[in-house]
Amino acid sequence: ASQSRQHLVVDYLSHRLKTPRARAIHRFCVAVLVLLIVVAFAYWTLRMFMWGSRFSTTMAELSIPVWVPQSAIGLNALGSLAYGLRDVYESWMALQRGEY
Repeated sequence: ASQSRQHLVVDYLSHRLKTPRARAIHRFCVAVLVLLIVVAFAYWTLRMFMWGSRFSTTMAELSIPVWVPQSAIGLNALGSLAYGLRDVYESWMALQRGEY
């Protein structure tokens, strides 16, 4: 879904914009907004890891460190950050090249 840019689509405004340049600017603004949200998510994930590393606790039922199940959240944060950076870069380069 992310590759086809349909993971979360609210396209009322983008269909109302008349010029291709306005649509390209809209895509860039949306990409920057999504990147800001992803950066906040990645920051909270980092704080979660830092909190968990202070106590070195284990899960009671499975006797595994807490960071093991939390690593899925960290991996998701890294992947989301990579996709967010990619979207901002591609939309910025499209604006620079005039590819509307």
